[in-house]
Amino acid sequence: MIAKRITIFLISIFFIFLYTIFLFFFQIPEMTKAQNNEAKKIIKSIYFDIKEKELKYSTLNNLPKNLFFALWIKNNYQKWLPIIYDRNLLTERLLYNPNTIPKSISITARIYKDKINDYQFVLWLNKFDIKYIMKHIVLSLLFLILIYLILLLLIEIFLRENPIILGNSQFNDNGHMDYDAPTEKYEYSSYDKNKFKENLDEYKKLWEKNFNISEDFKKNFPFKKIYDLVKIGIKPEKYIIESIDIGSNYFKWENPKFYLSQKNYFIDIQTKETLNENNIIIPLNGKQKGSFFVPLFPYNTAKNYGYLYFEWNNKNDFYISDILFFLKYIFSERAKFIFLNSN
Repeated sequence: MIAKRITIFLISIFFIFLYTIFLFFFQIPEMTKAQNNEAKKIIKSIYFDIKEKELKYSTLNNLPKNLFFALWIKNNYQKWLPIIYDRNLLTERLLYNPNTIPKSISITARIYKDKINDYQFVLWLNKFDIKYIMKHIVLSLLFLILIYLILLLLIEIFLRENPIILGNSQFNDNGHMDYDAPTEKYEYSSYDKNKFKENLDEYKKLWEKNFNISEDFKKNFPFKKIYDLVKIGIKPEKYIIESIDIGSNYFKWENPKFYLSQKNYFIDIQTKETLNENNIIIPLNGKQKGSFFVPLFPYNTAKNYGYLYFEWNNKNDFYISDILFFLKYIFSERAKFIFLNSN
């Protein structure tokens, strides 16, 4: 996680630096050059009309609207004459000197001068003409952002480190686990129906504590498949059903079901069948055979959230700790948003 964050931070700084250099040394000069070229074309068209002693309507109509604020002309024998200007921004009082830009447009305007034969021209160009901003700045920024996002995607693919923490156990996106040895091991050797509540309380403790898990589960369970289920828009029922299918394929359960607490009852999330609570048997060790219910206390132990039901008639033993860890993984903090505001 730290390596990925540092990599993203360094790449972000590099791109900010790269874009700053690119902007000030390439794009802004290119934008200025392009504006000057268009200003030169405007001056030529005005000059030809003046030579013919008529400023044509077609010439005025074809002038770009946002390129400049005002245009002056004079020959060797005349004073400066403002022949085109934006009346919404400028009054004649502000146009007495083409070499002094008024305060009202001093931030956005710059002076451009040109000369054709005996005629001199001055334009107050708009430095922030939207057409040039889009072409020379925004498009280049979008291009760099695209490259930046592609790099982030590659980082996400090759440096994925989004662990889910459960006690002292840490899973990464490759489906393996870095495991710190726990200080306690929980297992049950006896069972008494009269101690149902006590056994339920013991499971509450397991949801809050760390415990041993098998090496095979640690190495071979497909955690990545469940990790990939966590996404915006997935419904709680679909997330749980698909997670149980993944778990069942590994654990080899028979007839797995999931009961969730609904208004003082436990309801099968697929059939909507109500659970007969007199039939609940909580497994106390992995040597037992029959039908079992594993209680759920994912986000707090104030109330039983439900049960995972499965049947076990396999000749091999099962590991309660593996099953509990699987359930903790399903109901990790990362997946909590799936169940928020859900009935």
